[in-house]
Amino acid sequence: NNVVNPPYPELIAGPDGKPVVIVTDWEWGRWLGDITVAFNSAGTIVDLQGKPTEVLPTIDPDLGFEQRIAVLSEPLNALRATVIGTSAVALDGARTNVRAKETNLGDLVAEAMLAKTRSRGGQIAITNGGGIRASIPAGPVTVGQVLEVLPFGNTLATVDITGAQVRQALENGVSQVESGAGRFPQIAGVSFTYDPAQPAGSRVTSVSYGGAPIDPNGAFRVVTNNFMLTGGDGYTAFTKGSNPLDTGLILADVVQEYIAANSPVNVAVDGRIAVGAGTATTSAPTTSAPVPASLPNTSVGLLEPLNLLASLGASALAGGMALRRRARTSRPAEADLVEIEE
Repeated sequence: NNVVNPPYPELIAGPDGKPVVIVTDWEWGRWLGDITVAFNSAGTIVDLQGKPTEVLPTIDPDLGFEQRIAVLSEPLNALRATVIGTSAVALDGARTNVRAKETNLGDLVAEAMLAKTRSRGGQIAITNGGGIRASIPAGPVTVGQVLEVLPFGNTLATVDITGAQVRQALENGVSQVESGAGRFPQIAGVSFTYDPAQPAGSRVTSVSYGGAPIDPNGAFRVVTNNFMLTGGDGYTAFTKGSNPLDTGLILADVVQEYIAANSPVNVAVDGRIAVGAGTATTSAPTTSAPVPASLPNTSVGLLEPLNLLASLGASALAGGMALRRRARTSRPAEADLVEIEE
């Protein structure tokens, strides 16, 4: 896919009926969005113009901008280079793999999510393979490497759903496996078998929890990420659960803590995701835990303000990735124009 999905920008009606501008620059900073928006005195959009520009290696970088990013990145370099542990094996986060099958890095991320929430009732972890963006070689593991794996600043979220809804979530996860969609699930605490030859929605042939077929009427506390909690990547099963909670715990922080606590990590795929018509089993059955009414937010969020800056510095130094700036601006007067770089 070499184009931004049209139209750009897209104008839709918000909950209050007022127009809202929706823009996208695809991924990896491949496109630079440039829009001009005009508001009236009531703050309503009255005009907009925009065009995405592809960021190509044939375009000479802005040296002044690169130098500025290099200066801003200096305080982050030491943090990114901080070693948090070691891995005895290469951790596979290759795009074509995490979106199509179980990988040891997918297992590690999901196990970290489950370990962080198990004491408060977490029983099953499901995260989207598309959220895993890099691999980690064997050897020392740094803060920067984990941020490259998990660059989006997602937080852990929990929701209570039935066994049938767990199966629904997994069905969604494998519904577009042939196209390499990011919704493919990386999991912990549960295992399943699916048949990609079957039509989407009917591919999961078995789901096991605790070494036995999952009870479709049973209640399970699932830990996922805040994007998926609200139905992202088609995970609408989570929107139908009870007690949804965004914990505020940053996923990258959680994975760093897990690696540090279990170093050296030595993760191997164990067949928790199998292809075929057989019965899935769990290599390490997860016992049920009492489900509390709430899960407290205990994260200090130390790295939250650094995720974006670290990514910006690395991107500029690596060769011209487009940057995003977030700013709060006062409401412009009528006919004033505000130019926003996406």
